[in-house]
Order: sequence, then C-alpha cells, then structure tokens
Amino acid sequence: MLMVKFICATVGFILYVCASYADEQTYTGLLKRVIKEKIIKANEVIKQKELDRYRTISIIVNDQLVYCHYEQLSENNLPLIICY
Repeated sequence: MLMVKFICATVGFILYVCASYADEQTYTGLLKRVIKEKIIKANEVIKQKELDRYRTISIIVNDQLVYCHYEQLSENNLPLIICY
C-alpha cells in the first residue's frame, strides 16, 4: 500500500512538472509571437506615415537621461527637433 501511494505521488509530481513546463513554453511562444506581430505592425505604421526619417538619440548628461529627436533629411543632414 505504501509503495502504491509513493508511485502515485511520484507520477502526480512528474505530470505537474511536465504540465507546468508545457504551459510556460506555450506562454513564451505566444508572447514572442505577439511581440513579433507588434513590431511588424509598428514598422508598417512607421513606413506609412513616413516616420522613419526621424531619429532619436539618448545620452546621459549629469546622471540624467536626455532624448534628442532629429529629422534625417539626408545622410549628413540631421536638424535637431527637440531634446528633453
């Protein structure tokens, strides 16, 4: 009787571990797919609205993070729009 309980408990534990791993793998796969779809959609919107001509550069000044936005008119021409 004790051996049957041990076997049942062991099998139950193994099934629990396998199910948890499968759930994690499924969640990770879905998360990666959702992120990939969002990136693709964002790239489509950026191209449609011609936002790909804008560049953002981040720098640290006096332990503060500063973002500077530029418009790329040509390869060597980056007029500053705003920094904050």
